[in-house]
Amino acid sequence: MEVSLDQNIARKPFIHPKKFIVYLVAVATVMLFAGLSSAYLVSKMSGEWLEFDLPTGFIYSSVVVILSSLTLHLGYLSLKKNELGLVKIYLTTTLLLAIVFLLLQFYSFTQIYADNIVLSGRQSNPSGSYLYIITTLHALHLVAGICFVIYLLLSLVSGKLSSENSTRYEGCQVFWHFLGGLWLYLYVFFIINH
Repeated sequence: MEVSLDQNIARKPFIHPKKFIVYLVAVATVMLFAGLSSAYLVSKMSGEWLEFDLPTGFIYSSVVVILSSLTLHLGYLSLKKNELGLVKIYLTTTLLLAIVFLLLQFYSFTQIYADNIVLSGRQSNPSGSYLYIITTLHALHLVAGICFVIYLLLSLVSGKLSSENSTRYEGCQVFWHFLGGLWLYLYVFFIINH
């Protein structure tokens, strides 16, 4: 029995289901942060807004997040050439940069706290609270990204990741670049609206 080309195309999904899930998570995350950004702007108009300088750690975080996207992409290019040793180096570097990012976020929180900007209590202000909440939510998403990178490393070591089987790497890359872009958006948003 011959299968026509049209039937063959109909059976093949437009996008891999695992990638589709990553895109759904990204869309849901965009909605979450869009809502928080809107709430931030509305709260700022209330008049009880405390102005303070953003921590210098945010600048370094931005550089680190760009570098981590670069190393993850270089790993993908190496995977396509089946240079698995380089893939391991790039994934490990991405993982280390992600940990540095989280440490810089923690350092930034200590800078903010040293300026008496607290999350809750009598001394709290919506401006500081939003900053803590939004950056912490981003950090939690980054922890999910870190788990994704660790999963890739384990897949690489177990031989389940190759140039022919790169869907999970592509999904991780989409999520990681999305998180990097989200951080850059948030940083610029805070600069403009602070």
